[in-house]
Amino acid sequence: MKQTLTTEQLQFIEKALIEKCDFKDFNDVRLEMVDHLASEIEEEMNHLNSDFRTAFIKVMTKWNPLILPKTISFYSNVPYIVCKLWKSLDSKFYFGSLVLSILLTFVFYKLIESGTSLVTFLVPVISIGLIANVYLFYKKITTKVTTTLSVYAYKRIYKNSLTFILFIVLNIALSLDGDNFKLFPLYYGLIYFSILMVSRAFVAHKNIKIENQLLKVI
Repeated sequence: MKQTLTTEQLQFIEKALIEKCDFKDFNDVRLEMVDHLASEIEEEMNHLNSDFRTAFIKVMTKWNPLILPKTISFYSNVPYIVCKLWKSLDSKFYFGSLVLSILLTFVFYKLIESGTSLVTFLVPVISIGLIANVYLFYKKITTKVTTTLSVYAYKRIYKNSLTFILFIVLNIALSLDGDNFKLFPLYYGLIYFSILMVSRAFVAHKNIKIENQLLKVI
């Protein structure tokens, strides 16, 4: 007769992921991992006639390299499988923000050089960044279920927001002197953090669908 795991055994697996592997805040990945691990444990029990504990230890040992917490870059005490996803997002968003910021700074330099008002440049950049920032804080407050994407989107939100506001203040204050060309390093910083806010807001928005699906099963 085919063996299937009991509710208590499934809860045991989930508890191990939370306590030993720090999956507490990653509800989406944790539920998927419970399903994967349960399937492999059942296969061990049915094909090799193993008891639950023996099968559990064997399967967990196999998955340990991916699920145990590791420190990568800025991320510590996070399951390696989550670190890998976050690092791929970092590579995409930080590199994209860097390249786009350099390009836009050059474009605005040429526009200002040709006589375009500084306000024409500052207002859209500041407005877009602030809107994205407000959206991030709103989603952080209203999010009901934490997921891999939501934790990533709101990570370092206070530090990034304060840095963005600092660049806004410096750009506005120093531009009053009239020598706009000396401020281009500050323009770059303002554009960079504005784009960074938008990218994080995009991740937060993408998370809505995942959150709604999780609310149906949790």
